[in-house]
Amino acid sequence: MSNALTGDQKFKTFVLILEMESLMLTEPNTLEGEKLDVLVTLIEAYERKHFPPDVPDPVEAIKFEMEQKGKV
Repeated sequence: MSNALTGDQKFKTFVLILEMESLMLTEPNTLEGEKLDVLVTLIEAYERKHFPPDVPDPVEAIKFEMEQKGKV
């Protein structure tokens, strides 16, 4: 299964981005502010599910940091 967006999906994504952009300066506790909160929550949930963060092994992260600072 391809992860590429179809033309229709690209259009819908573009429309959502424009809608979110128009809501960015809204006041909290308004209908528009609540709509923005819902959209952000949905996007964050989607990203967590489909693009989980790549968390490094703690020991490897420390070794990498030490190498970057020239301590190894």
